[in-house]
Amino acid sequence: MPRLLNRLTRGASGLLLINLLVVGTIDLLHTSPILANLENAFVDLRYWVRGVSAPDPRVEIIAIDQKSVRELGLFPWPRRTHARLIQRLTDAGARAIAFDVFFSERDPNHPEDDALLGTAAEKSGRTVFAILFNRTPEGVPNDPILPLPDLQRKQVGVGLVNIFPEKDGATRTLPLWVRHNDMIIPSLGLAAWAAAEGASPEELIQRARPPVDSRSPWNETYLNYTYWHEGGGTRSPFPSTSYADIIRGRVDPSHFAGKIVLIGATAPGLFDAKSAPGAPVIYGIEIHANALNNLLKGNFFRTAATRGMWLMLLLAVFALGSWLLMSRSSTFIGGATVVAVIVGYYYVCQLAFNRNVLLPYASPIVGFLMTYFIALGYRLFIADREREKMRGTWSRYMSPKLVDLLIEDQGVLAARNREVTVYFCDLAKFTSLSEQFPPQELVEMLNVYFSMMTDILFKHDITFDKYIGDCIMAYGNAPLEQPDHAVQACRAALAQGSALPSLHKKFADQGWPPLDFRIGLHTGTVLYGDLGSQTRSNYTIMGDTVNVASRLEGANKMFGTKILISESTHQAAQSEIEARELDLLRVEGKKWPIRVFELAAVKGDLSPVKREAFAVFSDALGLYRQRRFVEARAELLRVTLLLPGDRPSHLYIDRCDQFMRTPPPPDWDGVFVMTSK
Repeated sequence: MPRLLNRLTRGASGLLLINLLVVGTIDLLHTSPILANLENAFVDLRYWVRGVSAPDPRVEIIAIDQKSVRELGLFPWPRRTHARLIQRLTDAGARAIAFDVFFSERDPNHPEDDALLGTAAEKSGRTVFAILFNRTPEGVPNDPILPLPDLQRKQVGVGLVNIFPEKDGATRTLPLWVRHNDMIIPSLGLAAWAAAEGASPEELIQRARPPVDSRSPWNETYLNYTYWHEGGGTRSPFPSTSYADIIRGRVDPSHFAGKIVLIGATAPGLFDAKSAPGAPVIYGIEIHANALNNLLKGNFFRTAATRGMWLMLLLAVFALGSWLLMSRSSTFIGGATVVAVIVGYYYVCQLAFNRNVLLPYASPIVGFLMTYFIALGYRLFIADREREKMRGTWSRYMSPKLVDLLIEDQGVLAARNREVTVYFCDLAKFTSLSEQFPPQELVEMLNVYFSMMTDILFKHDITFDKYIGDCIMAYGNAPLEQPDHAVQACRAALAQGSALPSLHKKFADQGWPPLDFRIGLHTGTVLYGDLGSQTRSNYTIMGDTVNVASRLEGANKMFGTKILISESTHQAAQSEIEARELDLLRVEGKKWPIRVFELAAVKGDLSPVKREAFAVFSDALGLYRQRRFVEARAELLRVTLLLPGDRPSHLYIDRCDQFMRTPPPPDWDGVFVMTSK
């Protein structure tokens, strides 16, 4: 029994590693062109297997086809002709008449006919004209191309006809509505349905609740085409009548009773050819007819819940495949299982497709095959398991470069003493911030902040230790030697300060307030290693150096600074940084004072004004320690002229004022005692 439990435990650990690797890879690549094209190919296959689905009998297309062009002349035709069509369809009892034709310019030969067309549409009370929106570079609807003013009547609707093909040219999604000037502008199909029902688009949206991508201002939905097989019989499943046949009276008017009529171009010379799944050539009016059909039948493809379902299914399939391969089953059984999963999952996808649910196929299957080969490699190269486990563990604490070095020499993990530079970073005013936002949103903010700050630490090969609430603890020079650890810690702190504007831009996009932090750096000796009990341990550092770095972080509040470093850190990094001495501090729990510096910039990046101000501040500090408080105060005022609002200068001015009123005792050594953290 113990051997079986050990085997199961080992298998579960390996399975977890495989699943994490594959899920992460697929999550990064599932929108890549290769997988997207493969996914579309399998969607087309599902259409072919399902075959034609009967459209709603209320949908009728009136085609501006080649026959109509031959009989009625070159397009565009006089507006009087369209007015006559509206009148005949209205008299025939059509419930709605929607034009996928633009009437944005006046009739060049008979401008008076524009008003005639508008009057016919208004009398009909069920006519919809096309409207087209331009797109801003950000993809937002803008500058609509409207029908002529003569056609903009109270009883006349407008319908959006924008179509956005995908990269392969096929149209799979369609905007259902957009918001413009605080109004909903429906698509042509939605507007036609609204005209037929005598309802507003808003009412129909609430009634039908079509699945749309609410993240997009276009409210796009995934179309469920009625589909057709090329060749033999009627090309499109929608009934279609030639425009000319109606104008010439060759069609029984009763044919259109109760129909929702869509009018659009199908003549090749009118350049409205598109592409759709399984149809290299389809016309724009047929795409709008499919959208209207989906609205009437309520059968748009539902994809909103797909991602969560997919990941769960993906993990389950991965678990099954990995476990089979990691067990003692033969290669034949493993291969047969792979084939069974591929075929069986397609069957599941086809069943869901036939019920108007679009499950992804290509990405999960590619992920499953990846798992198959990864698991096989895992089995063949199991000797590398501990190596990869260590890599996964340590990548949370340090940069990939340091992880590689660590794996080469695991002996560095043994507990020992070493000089390190300890880094503490805490958010300013976090308590008040936490009271303004709910916990979930606060966690989102911290995740974005922590990700950016930790990445910067990794770029400078600083080892991450832990998050303590809103605080980050890290250190340099352990577990691997890093001769310039003090310099790198200083550079990382300065880089984090420089990264704040880009972080604030991300926060502003989310409606979050800006953040600010305080950092303390101290170089000293610590005990480092895998420390803890036999059952619980953590790779960390211990010692007084850690406490001092934490106190320096807190001392920023007193000085109004962002980054404070100790004298030991300054001595180790002074050739590469710009800093000014601020004070001699005796922090809580320490007998000897610590010389404290404000870290300002990397070497050579200090502005001339700041350089001059720091020199004057240094002179003032010397005068202050010599008890020459009047002279020191005068020099500090010079600093405030160079650096308005310089908090350390104002702090020392207050001290000078106090000592001028009440001189310090004779044994005063210039040390400031911190009584709080």
